[in-house]
Amino acid sequence: MIRFREVMKLLSLLIVVSLAQAQFAVNVTGRWQWRGVAGWQRIELNLKSEGSRVSGTMRIGPGGDEPATPEDFWEYFFDAVDFKISDGTISGNQIRFEQSVGRLSGRRSAPGPAATTRYLYKGTVEGDEIAMTREVVPDKKDPWSLGNQRIEFVVKRVN
Repeated sequence: MIRFREVMKLLSLLIVVSLAQAQFAVNVTGRWQWRGVAGWQRIELNLKSEGSRVSGTMRIGPGGDEPATPEDFWEYFFDAVDFKISDGTISGNQIRFEQSVGRLSGRRSAPGPAATTRYLYKGTVEGDEIAMTREVVPDKKDPWSLGNQRIEFVVKRVN
């Protein structure tokens, strides 16, 4: 017959192993991509994860595919832009990082120093997909800040 003390030891061991597995971070190292409806619009993440830290770059802009319709050609002429991500972390299957975009405030109605827009990305990794949410971090000092805008998209692993 199993003793109470042996059952408690076994139960404690199972809890410790379960907690250790729950805290194990998913490896997101690699290239991830979202493609717009037309196919040529892209967000590409090049990520590297080491333990709970995530670093990498984000490329936003057109890819190599030509636009599907003539109405979409105007967007195709924008060059892709690379951004370094910061403050990246991963815990279990939850990923988080920031992207900062510097912009000039040189509008005629609001001259002044350059401002920076910060974007917060949060996501859930499931296999070869990350369901992402991007939020604009409002800047209370910037009168042109439009508050907390939120979009959702899914990036897929491409390598």
